[in-house]
Amino acid sequence: YLFEQEITDDIATKYHQFIRRPIALDTIRKNLESNLYSNKEHFKRDIYLMFYNAMKYNPRHHHVHRSAKNLFQQALP
Repeated sequence: YLFEQEITDDIATKYHQFIRRPIALDTIRKNLESNLYSNKEHFKRDIYLMFYNAMKYNPRHHHVHRSAKNLFQQALP
């Protein structure tokens, strides 16, 4: 649920001031359904970006940061 929908400033104060390219699973799913990924590297880039954004915005001790870091490490080859 943490990464399901794109973050708004109502949910996270000043999010778009810190995150230049927000992305979430709902956007990634739409991109997949629309065949916007030309290869798996583009898909992986968006997955990694989603986790990076969560780690960049949230402090290290925050559960979202920790969850994103854990999932990012599991997603690496």
